[in-house]
Amino acid sequence: MNKTMEEILIEILIKIQFSEIYINLCNKYCEFDNGGKFTKKEVESEIIKRELQMIFSSKEKLFYKDYVKNNLKIRFILSYKYGFIECFYTIQSLINSEKIEGRFNTIATLQNLNFNNLVKHKFPIATSLDDLKEILGIVFDLNNNLILEIEKI
Repeated sequence: MNKTMEEILIEILIKIQFSEIYINLCNKYCEFDNGGKFTKKEVESEIIKRELQMIFSSKEKLFYKDYVKNNLKIRFILSYKYGFIECFYTIQSLINSEKIEGRFNTIATLQNLNFNNLVKHKFPIATSLDDLKEILGIVFDLNNNLILEIEKI
């Protein structure tokens, strides 16, 4: 029996410990009232260090990157308003109409239904440039690990 895209994604999330890592990140950086204001250049600097070649959308003030891997079209989106580091995925099958989309907290909930009860806020909040760098590093690692595992299917 063929697995659905969601079943495959859940297996990958478990393998890379997506939910556990994201829960720890959200709980480590949870100062809602002290979110920093970061410039495009500060965020872009971290993207360049990782050689991610993300595109900036000035209208939405966010970065995104598209991938096509194993008949899947994947869009990774990074928003950084008010120090709130929110990431999103749109994963669409190029073969059928299957589509999964949502913020990282929604994706983490696929692996761990208790996600929302285990975090103070559903996204990490950067209060300093050091926070921003660490959060982005972990988020980029999660994305990279997910993409690498999708390449293997």
